[in-house]
Order: sequence, then structure tokens, then C-alpha cells
Amino acid sequence: MSKETGSNQKEIREISGFSIEVLIDEVKIRERLVIIADQIYEDYYKKGKNPIFICVLRGAEPTYIWLTQELGRENPKTDRKPVSAHGGHIGLSSYGKSKNSSGRVKLTSRLSVDIEGEDVIIVEDILDSGNTMTKARKKYFFPKKPKSLEIFALLDKVDGRVFPIEAKYVGFKIPNKFVVGFGLDLNETELRNLPWVGVPLLEP
Repeated sequence: MSKETGSNQKEIREISGFSIEVLIDEVKIRERLVIIADQIYEDYYKKGKNPIFICVLRGAEPTYIWLTQELGRENPKTDRKPVSAHGGHIGLSSYGKSKNSSGRVKLTSRLSVDIEGEDVIIVEDILDSGNTMTKARKKYFFPKKPKSLEIFALLDKVDGRVFPIEAKYVGFKIPNKFVVGFGLDLNETELRNLPWVGVPLLEP
């Protein structure tokens, strides 16, 4: 359910003094989210299930918005009908201003909806070491007794995995590099707003 990225031709963009190599452009993200929406529709809605999407703040917000909006559209190519997607959010942090996880998962915003007895899909920006999701599931999700619990990660750094955890739905497998854009930030403030994903090469 994942799509490998990679190209011999590199595109470098200059943004506010940053030099960033484009890894996944906006068009590819949009196309991939259409496919993920089709998969979720087949796995849940066509079987009479109405999952709750939990957005992990703040990094997954663009992914969550684009995905749930896509589910509100029809796709004649796959016979997907528009549905009302239910959702909530939780705030988790393990990076802070560092490019590497601290190993500690901080709850910055409590789970906003009741998930007991519900089918739940956690929407994450990136699955890296697996530390955040492994600890969050154990401490903040499983105790709430959901009927089922799956993960959708827009990005998956397979080579960076330390904890044995996998996402059921994956947008793109990417190299083990620090990335920014489409919700992912640098130093908690920079480059989160880019509508594409890239690798920072030079900082101002």
C-alpha cells in the first residue's frame, strides 16, 4: 500500500533562505491521497463501518484535511461514493526543536473524542523510529478500548525503524533523511506550510 519515491533528477527550491531538495511534490501527494481514500472506503465504508480519524497535531493536519476532504468527494473510477468522515485529534510531541526524537512522548493535547468501541484510524505525518506511535497506542489509545486501531502515515522511514510497528496505510516510503513541508517543520516553526515534502540542504 506504499509508493516508493526516487528520481535521478533533483529539483532544488529556494524558500526564505533555505535550499530544499524536493522529495515529493504536491501533485504526487494529491494523487496518493486519492488512492488511500479509495482503500479506506473499500476497507471500511463499503463494509458498513464508519471509522473515526484521529489527527496527530500538528504535523498531520494537512494530511488529515486532504484525506477527509477526498472522502467527501466521489471517485467514479473506483465507484467511491462521498461519505461524512468523523474525526478528532490528539497532540503528541517527541522532537521539539531537535531533528532527532528525544525518546520521550509528550501529550500536548488530549484525545478530543470518545473512541470506545469505535474503529479508529490514526493519521500521522511520518512513521520514523516508531517510538511515538508505539508509546502513544499503549498509553493513550488502547486504554480507551477502541474496537480496532490502525495507522495511516503519509511518510514512512522504514530504515529508521527501531520499534516493531507498521502502518496499515502508507503514502510514501522515503529515505532515512530529515524532511520538512506538508506539516513537518524545522525548529518547530519553519517550513511547515510548504505544500510539498523536501529535504533541507542549507539553512539561512
